[in-house]
Amino acid sequence: SFHEFISSLKPSNRHVVTELSGHLKQPKLSPLELHHRLMQGTSIERRQLEEERNRNGNRGGSGYYRRGRAQDIDPGLWAEDQSAGGIMMPLSPMDTVNASNSSRSLHQHFCLSTAFRPLGSRVGDVVSTYNSALMEGMGIRYRPQTSIVTVAAHSFDNLTGSGSGYWGSILNENNSKILDKGAAAATGPVKKTPAQILALLGNTTRIHYHLKTTAGGLKIALSRKYAGYLSRDNMSDLAPESEDCTDAMEACLSLRDVYESSMNFSDDEDEGVYFDDNVE
Repeated sequence: SFHEFISSLKPSNRHVVTELSGHLKQPKLSPLELHHRLMQGTSIERRQLEEERNRNGNRGGSGYYRRGRAQDIDPGLWAEDQSAGGIMMPLSPMDTVNASNSSRSLHQHFCLSTAFRPLGSRVGDVVSTYNSALMEGMGIRYRPQTSIVTVAAHSFDNLTGSGSGYWGSILNENNSKILDKGAAAATGPVKKTPAQILALLGNTTRIHYHLKTTAGGLKIALSRKYAGYLSRDNMSDLAPESEDCTDAMEACLSLRDVYESSMNFSDDEDEGVYFDDNVE
């Protein structure tokens, strides 16, 4: 059930914040490229390389196998953001100042849940293949406490009626719209590529930066320097009561501490800015 799914995302009642990434928009991989990235480094790919080496026999097969081994990597690189060599786009607030700090490999993962809806030609018997590949990718590289994989047995096109209408315009890979009629006549209609949906929901310390900056903003807003503005907004019913604001700030500070990464990223934020009378 949905309640059981939400419960499985939380290792404790304190870990209540999740972050979302997806492979939804440009630059979007072709179906074959995406399949390759998901299989990269998995036992499935290794077995295929071994089978191909055996088929090639003495006709250069060992050379092909050595090339495959030379490019050997751990599975799961696909789960990284595009800036870190992966294929995902963060849909939750991340550290844009030091983007390298958002690399999944640097963080603790309490739970990772991946959902994949492949093309119609790749569902059915291969559902178990994608299940294994995605589970290996999350477990071997990122070692979450809990891993969840969902591979939908129906393609997006089948689900929405050939991907037409609203959802087709949003998720199908036909975003390069031709506005000029002359250009449209010269180039012809834009070819539509059926959508594949890949999403990753994580309960991880990657969200720490967002919690830290939010708590920092609240501390500044509640500082003595801005007390007059807060009092004025309270009287005008434009802001909550100061006690409620303080409770919200303390809750955010508590969450920030819960999601602090063990990698000890540099943190130039001074805890005393709020509690030590807030130097103006």
